[in-house]
Order: sequence, then structure tokens, then C-alpha cells
Amino acid sequence: MSIFNNLGFKENPFAYTDADKEQLITKYFVPPPYFEAIQGDYKSPSSSVVLAPRGSGKTAQRKMIEEWSKDKPVLSVTVDRFEFGNNQTIDDVSLPYHLKNIITNTLLSLIFWSSEYPDTLKNLDKDDKRNFSILAHNYLGDFSGGQAKEVLSSLKSVPQKIKKYWNENIGFLDTVVNFLLKTYDLPEIDLPSLKQEEKKLNESYKYQLELLYNLSKKFGFKSIYVLLDKIDETEKTGNDELASYKLIEPLIKDLDTHSLKGYAFKYFLWDKIYPFYLKGGRPDRITQHNLIWSRKALISLLSKRLSVFSDGKINSFQDLFDYKFSPSADDIIVTLSGYSPRNIIRLCDEIISEQTLIDSDVSKLDKRVLDRASLKYSEKICNEIYGEKALKDIKKINREIFTISYLASNVYKTHNNSVRPKVSSWEKLGFCHKIGNDKGGASKKPTQVYLISDPRANRLINSKIPVEDWIKANWTSCIHCDADILLDINKVGNDYELQCWRCDRDFI
Repeated sequence: MSIFNNLGFKENPFAYTDADKEQLITKYFVPPPYFEAIQGDYKSPSSSVVLAPRGSGKTAQRKMIEEWSKDKPVLSVTVDRFEFGNNQTIDDVSLPYHLKNIITNTLLSLIFWSSEYPDTLKNLDKDDKRNFSILAHNYLGDFSGGQAKEVLSSLKSVPQKIKKYWNENIGFLDTVVNFLLKTYDLPEIDLPSLKQEEKKLNESYKYQLELLYNLSKKFGFKSIYVLLDKIDETEKTGNDELASYKLIEPLIKDLDTHSLKGYAFKYFLWDKIYPFYLKGGRPDRITQHNLIWSRKALISLLSKRLSVFSDGKINSFQDLFDYKFSPSADDIIVTLSGYSPRNIIRLCDEIISEQTLIDSDVSKLDKRVLDRASLKYSEKICNEIYGEKALKDIKKINREIFTISYLASNVYKTHNNSVRPKVSSWEKLGFCHKIGNDKGGASKKPTQVYLISDPRANRLINSKIPVEDWIKANWTSCIHCDADILLDINKVGNDYELQCWRCDRDFI
């Protein structure tokens, strides 16, 4: 038996950090407050933008929109593949690039769906079938069965039984168009007519989207939801916020496309692109939602996940220990996650891994593994987000709250001016914030006070203290915005005037 079976699980609850791979996500999904607004009214569809940090559940929300649409008259079209030619750059991406991608995916989604309900093809008149055939020739003329199956596997909203049908009925080297002509009784288009139609179509991609919407109505759909995800995960974007925005910019700022009847464009975007979107897009015209998880919601999310994978036997991570932590193991995990669902899974997996190093043949976890895992996990996260150089600095600092002069005198043994650029770089990276002033220093001017606000970096600074003791002694929440504030109050000077690192309001 595996350690997960010994602990009471059917299988590993922490095997995946990618929502697309999680088969049971519908059973433990916790919707954010605005989720119904994202779903919207399919009778009057509207576009929206979700902005969230990486690992916060954007793809999970997209996946749940796909699930929601399955019993609604909504054709859900996921666009999360953005391919580039050999010499194509982000700067070459234009509106037609996106519209062709959306048209191809919408056309394929409609074709795959109709294969499950062939009787609906009777609703198409002669002109409909001709338009269907022209679009198929134009967009799928070079598609082989193998390519169609590859795209089919990426269309998450298509039911498994439809995928099975296509896998069984079209060969790897068969052409999709020939299969469609034969199976769907579509008219053949001769080459001169096709060339003429292609020229007309290429001049108006929005007209083609209107054609597809009109065809979808014949199949019983009332709206088409285009779900755009993973813009920042392509070979050309990576960790580049500007490149990620530039990839989606031609589409997201085109208001004519968003006003197309019957369509709703739902964007699931990395929050780091927001400054560029604010400057170059039209956030005033598309409803925007920012994803910020509460502690309560994340503890509920973890509880549901554990319950599903254990048939209701385990309802909290604390249940896996004989020892009772205070605060609870779940609270400690959420704090160290930085309020990221993905990082909750990663930390839980790290804790289990630590237990296997001690003894995997157990029904309860050793209390030491939470402390050990907190340090290994924190080091990994800080290295990934902030880099090796910053990680070395974090390990060198011996306190989470400080002034420039303190670091210069007690840590780096140098002048203030030598330390100031370093602290400025930490602020830009995001793990350090100005939180107020010390008005009692030798200088006549108040001295700025800084806090290591990232809980993982803060944990590494306090690595000699067991995680439970560290949290218990240092953890408080801002009464205004609920942000976690981790600092030793004994290190706060009598003349300090401090504000919350997130909302800039007084907390001391």
C-alpha cells in the first residue's frame, strides 16, 4: 500500500497542480464570489476578464464554465493553444491571427458536437450546408485525422464520448474535409469557386464568426462562449508580462469583435499584465474581476479536496496528524501558500514527501514533517519567483522588519547608500514592502521601515524557529483588508508608525 492509502486516501490528492488534469475538480471546486457573473446570462451573453496571479485557479474557473455549459444551449469553445510560425514574433500577432484561431476552434467544436447529435443536421438548409462546406474547406482543407484528434484532445469542453467517436471513425491520414463531405452530406466546392470564396472570407473574419453563430443556432445553441486561457504559457510569452499582454492585445482591445451578436469572450489572464491592459486596452468596456481568495474559502477548498479523495473520512489536513497544531495545520498551510490553491497542493505534497523520508508505513503524520516541509517548500518558491541571488539575500537577513541603517550596520557592514538599491530591488520583486517610519532615529528625518511580506521569505528568515511557534508568535491579520502580517512585535520600535503592507492603513 502507498502512504496515501495508509493515511486514508483512495489515491494521491496532490498529484496535479494543473486543473486540466484534475478529473474530479467538479466535486471540490470552490467558486469565487463573482463566478455567477462570469457565467452570465447565455440569452444575453457578455464578455468579461478574470485577472489573477499564477496558480490562483484561472484554469479551474475556465474548466467549470465548460462544465456549466454542457447542459445549457451554449457552445463552449476553449482557446488555449497559441502557435507561431518559424519566424513569427509576438509583434507579428494581429487581430486576424486570433480570429482565425477562434473560427477554427469554433468550427471544430460545432463539427465535433454535431457528430453526437446527427439528427440536428436536418435543420440545415441548402445555403447552410454550402456555408458549412466553404468554412470547412477554407479552415480544415489541410487537416488530417491525426491533426484533428490532436486539436480534439485540447478542446476540453468536448465530451469524452464524442472524442471516442472521432477516434474510431476517422483514420490518422484521412482528410477531415472528405470525412465531413461524406458523413455530413455537405456539397463539394470546386476549386475556382473555393478560391473565390476564400478571397471573400479572408476579407471579413467577423462575417465568418456571424456565419458560425447562425449555423450554431440551427443546432440549438443560443450563444457561443469563447474561453481564452494560458496566454502567458506559450513559447513566446513565458514569464514576460509585456509579451503576454501583447499576444492578446489585438483581440482584447477590439470592441467590434466583442459586440458580435451571440458571442461572449471570457479571458482568464495573469494579473501581471494589468498595467499594460490598463494603458492599451479598454477595461472600461469589458467587465473585470480580480481573484483574491479568502482564508475561509481556501480552507474549504482544501477540506473538499481531502474529503473527495478519502470518501469523506478526512476533512482537514489537521486530521492527518495525531498532534494538534495551534493554529491548525490547515491555517499554517494557507498562510504559507500565499493564498494560492496551487501552492496549497505543492506544500501538502511536500509534507507527505517529508513523511516518506521518515517512515511511509504510518496512518498518521509525524508532527516534525510540517516544519521540515515548510522550509524546503519556502526555499523552492522563493528561488522560483525571486531568483537565486534574492534567495541568498533572504537567507542572510536575520529579521523580517528593518530599516536601511539596520541592514547596513548589522547585516552587510557597509554604508546605507550601498544597501538602498538592494532593498529597492526586493520591493520590485515583490517580497518586501515599505510599511511606515521610525521617527525616533538619530536623523531628524523619519527613517523608512520595511517588512518582508512574503510568508515564504519570512519563514526562511525565521528558519531556526519551529513553524508552529513562528506562526503563533508572529501572525496577525490586518483589520482592514485581512492581509496576513508576519512580524515579531518585540522588534517594533517605540517610535515606529506602521501601516499594512497591502492596504497602507494603520495596524499598530
